[in-house]
Amino acid sequence: MAPEDLFRNALCLFARENLTEWVASLSDEELRWRITSGIARARSHGFQWQHSIATFVSLMLRFAPNFDQYPPIRAVLGEAAADAEGRADQLLTEVSAEQWQEAQNRYDPGAWYEFP
Repeated sequence: MAPEDLFRNALCLFARENLTEWVASLSDEELRWRITSGIARARSHGFQWQHSIATFVSLMLRFAPNFDQYPPIRAVLGEAAADAEGRADQLLTEVSAEQWQEAQNRYDPGAWYEFP
């Protein structure tokens, strides 16, 4: 199995075990599609490491596939971290609960299909 497939499978398993509330209603096929889309979206922001991609995809699954379009979060993604991959961790530390809630309120299901 290719490393990319192993990574996708690991993210699917992680989501089933740790994001149950948000992915329980998804078929395995739909979850895999969303993770594949999420990986592409994370890479569009310059993320390359599995850790930062997994963080980004988890946030998509938890809050909204288009969370990155909400201006305060977009600002964090646009910051020049000491290393570009550090921006994923900054999402966890610099975005407030209120901002995550607002991003979730702006949920756009079509965003899952913007990055095939």
